[in-house]
Amino acid sequence: MMGDGFAISLSATANVVFAPVAGKVVSLPESHHAVGIVTKDGDEILVHIGIDTVNLNGQGFTAVVEQDEEIEQGQEIVKLDRDFLKNREVDLTTMVIFTKLIPEHQDWKLIENYGDKVTNLDTIVEKQV
Repeated sequence: MMGDGFAISLSATANVVFAPVAGKVVSLPESHHAVGIVTKDGDEILVHIGIDTVNLNGQGFTAVVEQDEEIEQGQEIVKLDRDFLKNREVDLTTMVIFTKLIPEHQDWKLIENYGDKVTNLDTIVEKQV
């Protein structure tokens, strides 16, 4: 519904969400459940943590970045209060949505057979050749 992208199922012990790309934070709602990033090339990425998490009004999420901050790939962007979120049975499936890609970046695809473990610096999409 939100656009092209992919979802990551956080491990049961994950308490941090990391930036999937380097860029500038252009959207950081008060609920801290999502972070919008624009890359130096002009691509716009939305990291949306969990399902229906906007309804928590920020409870369970602590942003560690600020609006307009320049960030690096792999940098911590949001910390999670796992006990709070677990007690409320929150689905923390995290979506990385390509909200706007420059024309040269339209043909990206997920790397096939990547496996079930992704770290904060792994590349999981690549340019279609």
